[in-house]
Amino acid sequence: MKNDNSHLVAKQLEKYLNLALEFTDDYYLTMKLGKNPLRIINEENEKLKRIEAIIYVCRNQLKFTDHDIIYSCCGVKVEIHDSRAPF
Repeated sequence: MKNDNSHLVAKQLEKYLNLALEFTDDYYLTMKLGKNPLRIINEENEKLKRIEAIIYVCRNQLKFTDHDIIYSCCGVKVEIHDSRAPF
């Protein structure tokens, strides 16, 4: 995957994690979203199911990209680490 795509996917992941956080009002639940496809299938709330499906796709696209998901009072931020940057 190209670096440009990683940043776009990270922005989408950030957007939908923040949306899910507003919806669930639970940081721990929000951080679990999109990790288990069976949870998505069994989710009863259709809106949360759609949000979680997008989070799943974004997480899957970033699984081989060095990134961090950071939570602060301002919400969730996804940072991509540039592998070309010196230590």
